[in-house]
Order: sequence, then structure tokens, then C-alpha cells
Amino acid sequence: MLGITLSGDGTTHKSINHEAQHAIIIQENDERKQFNLGVHSAVNHTAETQLKGLQEQMLDLHSLYNRTLGPTRGTVDSRTFIHKLKGVSTDHASDQKAYVRLLEDWKRKVDREISRESVVFNLPPNKFSMVLCTALDQAIQHSGELEAWNQLSNLEKDRRNQVILQALCTELGEQEFSKLSLEEKKAIDLLVWVGCCMHKELNTVKGAYTKMSKYWQQMGLPGLLKLMNHDNAAAFSIGGESVKDQASSASQGSAVKLTSLSGSIFNHKDDKKGQQDTYNNFFEERLGKHTRFPDTSNTRYQSHCEAATTLLLYRDLFLEFMELVRSKKESQTFNHMESNVYQGLQDLSTLEELCVLSLFSLAVSHPYMRRIRGENHQNTNALDLGPLHHEILAFMHQVIEDPSLILGEQATYQTATFDKKPFNHPEIFVLIKSSQTSYLHLEGLLVDFFTGAAETFSCFSAEFEVGGVIDLLTPQMCWLHG
Repeated sequence: MLGITLSGDGTTHKSINHEAQHAIIIQENDERKQFNLGVHSAVNHTAETQLKGLQEQMLDLHSLYNRTLGPTRGTVDSRTFIHKLKGVSTDHASDQKAYVRLLEDWKRKVDREISRESVVFNLPPNKFSMVLCTALDQAIQHSGELEAWNQLSNLEKDRRNQVILQALCTELGEQEFSKLSLEEKKAIDLLVWVGCCMHKELNTVKGAYTKMSKYWQQMGLPGLLKLMNHDNAAAFSIGGESVKDQASSASQGSAVKLTSLSGSIFNHKDDKKGQQDTYNNFFEERLGKHTRFPDTSNTRYQSHCEAATTLLLYRDLFLEFMELVRSKKESQTFNHMESNVYQGLQDLSTLEELCVLSLFSLAVSHPYMRRIRGENHQNTNALDLGPLHHEILAFMHQVIEDPSLILGEQATYQTATFDKKPFNHPEIFVLIKSSQTSYLHLEGLLVDFFTGAAETFSCFSAEFEVGGVIDLLTPQMCWLHG
């Protein structure tokens, strides 16, 4: 085989970590085959745990193969997988780069070990005996004394001999590796890493929103309506000044808070909670089509930006729906969460933040995903996406310098999207533009959001930086590693 590319992702479901991985193997005839490496649970999502899980998977798969088809086809070595590993695609969990560094270390060790192992085993008998004696002496020394060595089981002795022999092969391999040219060394140790594009967008929105959320305080403005939880609201209503201050500071008001609460009411991840059935019936009757609220109650890509668009487009219907829900209750009152959503939909500052989320989705998020997951995406090589990421980053800086590209009177999809293609929701662009005079802080919020987006996107697309590993790959190398 010419090489292997490993892809992996993880998620947590009901407090259990799950890791999924698959591999693409490039054969000598340039044929590519995909293999599912299974879904496995893990105690955590750290780099060390992921590496250990991968090592165990490879050992189990190759052991199974050798026990079944080995006698007729020849046995395979589990180390071959990492020896031939050329590319890695991962999500953007906190320590994915640490995981790749561990893979690189493992790959180097295996390469040195395998490169000299065949040489060692093909030595003349007298020299091979000397190597074995050296390995045995070192194994005994590690055990302390000869008497302690003799107390070990034969299985443990074999294990320790193997460890020492591998160490010797690695040492010899390093000596041979040091004799190679710089280009040969780079080719052998090359491991290309690329992060998940969906996670790039997700983290970009998170970083951008964090930057925008500081706008109100920096401008000395009252800011957003605090959407307090039940306990903080109670403390605020009956407590003294210090209690009120504490309840207020511990509470959050934001567009993302509103979209989260809305998801819990209109499309709760637990079918036995929320108003999703009533919501679906109400909106189907009013809109003439079946619709579901974006899945912010679960962790879904782009759901908060989609929710912002939905809340803005149908704000009057949402207010009417909330009033209908209230009227159907015996108490004729909202519960606390419903009250927060009802008030949030009428808070001008919160609506301005919703506008920014929606505009970013129109300008960047959806066009980005169209390019990543659009037609013929099966033939898209992640290593060829450097120009796309540079294009997006350049567009973000253009908006920071000139927000009229999106907010100006002459703005159209040709100025307001990085790919200059029609909006996926043109009606929300028209709605925001028609209401723009009511949003006094929209431009400042938009600039801050795009500033945070540019900073975060630059960080999470660093593998494509000019002069980096991917940028310096030849087209042929991109094909082999993609």
C-alpha cells in the first residue's frame, strides 16, 4: 500500500464518550478503499485515551485477521497501519493537536523499529546471536538480578525480550535515519493533519459571539435583557440591593440564551417535554408547510444561527403562539422559561444580536458549507481547501473595514457573501434591511462579531497557513495524503 489516511470524531451521549474512526487505504494501483474502524466508548476524550484506543483497535483487528485468514494469506503486523499513516483528519476538541503529536511520535518510533527489524532478523547467525544476547542481558538487568529473571514466567520473559529487541531496533533505526538527506527524512516522517471544517465554523461562531458579547459593556450601554433562571428571578424580586446585584451578575442575557431557551420549548430533545407538537401544528397551519424549530436543544451545527433567522422571520407568529400556549393553561400564565422567551422576543438589544447571527449565517456559514458539502463533495480533497479558507478570512477583514458590504443601501448577495452567490434565506436579508433604522447598534455589533470571527477562524484554519505543511505539498502529495 502507498499510504493510509485516518479520520475520526467523537461525541458524548448520556455522559458516555464515543469515538468513531475510519481509514482510507491507497493501494499500489492508486485504488482507494474505505474501512470503518468501528465506534467505541472511551472514558474521556483526551489525546492519550484516543491514541490508546486506536492502538487497541489495530491490535484487535490484525489479531482477528491473523487468526482467521492468516494461514492462507500470510499474517499482517498491526504496526503496518501507523507505519503507512500519511494523513489525519480530526475534530477540534481541545487536545486534537496533542493527539496528532502523539501519533507523530508513535509513527516515528514504529518507522525506526520496522526499518531495522528486517535487517536484524536477516543478520548472519553469529551477529544475530550477539543481538539476542544483548537484548537478553538488558532484559535481565531491567529485572534486577538473574535470580529475579528466573522467577518470571516464560510468557513474561518473552514479552520483556520483545520490548528490549524493539528498543534495539529503534536505536539502530535512528542511527540509519540520521544518515539520510533532509528531504528523505521529511518524506518519511511526513504526517499531514487537517481539522474538521464543520468544527471550524462552529468554533468561529462561538469565538465571534464571545467577542460581540463584550460590546455593550465596552460602549457603556445597558445592554441585553437578563433572562434570569427561576431562582435568580425570585432573589432579584424580593432581595436587597446586594442580592439583586448578585442575581443580576449571575444571570445571562443574549441572543444565544434566547435561541437555547427557544429550542427547549419549541423542539426539546426529550419528546415528553416542550411544546414541539403544538408548535408544529400551529406553524404548519399558519405557514402552509411542515416546519420544525432548529435543534438548539441538542448540539447541532449552525442551529443557533438558523434559530436566530427563524425567530426574526416569524417573530409575530412566535409571540402569538406563546400567547396561545398561555391561554390554554388553567393558570393563564407563562412558566418561567416561557416568560423569558416572550420577553426576549421583544427586547431590542437581543433582536440586534439575532440579526448579527443571521447575517453571519447568510454571509459566511451557509456559503462555506455549500462549498464543503455541496455537489461533488465526495471528490473534495481537504488538502485543496487552503485557497477557500484564505478567501473567507479575506472577506471577513473586508467586512470589518467596510460593514456597508452587508449593511449598506446598495448591499446585495454579491457584496454580502464571500462567494457572491444568492442567499439561502433572501427574505431575512430584506427584513433586516427594512428594520435597520430601529437597530442603532447593529453596525458596531456586526464589526465586533466579524472581528472575533476572523481571529477564531484564523486560529482554527492554521493548518492552511502560507508556508505550512499543507501549503508546501505538491499536487501528487496532496492526492496521496488526501
